[in-house]
Amino acid sequence: MKYRVFLMAFFCIPVLMAQEKEGDAISQQLLEKITHSEKAEKLTWLDSLASYSYRNNLLSNDSIFTETIVLAVSLDSIELAGRQLSNQINFLNNYHGKFDASIALHEKHQAWI
Repeated sequence: MKYRVFLMAFFCIPVLMAQEKEGDAISQQLLEKITHSEKAEKLTWLDSLASYSYRNNLLSNDSIFTETIVLAVSLDSIELAGRQLSNQINFLNNYHGKFDASIALHEKHQAWI
């Protein structure tokens, strides 16, 4: 029985590490595209990175959401800004437990919601 647990751990760890490296590679590719683009194209790449990171729990902070929302509002892409604001509020509530910060964020952006 002890050997089974050891073998399962031995074979599962490389798989998990490979998935993490793959996620980092995709994030790095998107970041590179973001730095080499402007306005609408940059917004598209930011949206992709924010959505990818949210779905795969790769975010250590919410700066990608903030940058996406600010650019989307400046380009009058309110639907995209609203979606990412919703993701950011969900991220703050569910992953960080920062309920007051999510309420403040909602109130800050309430003018265009």
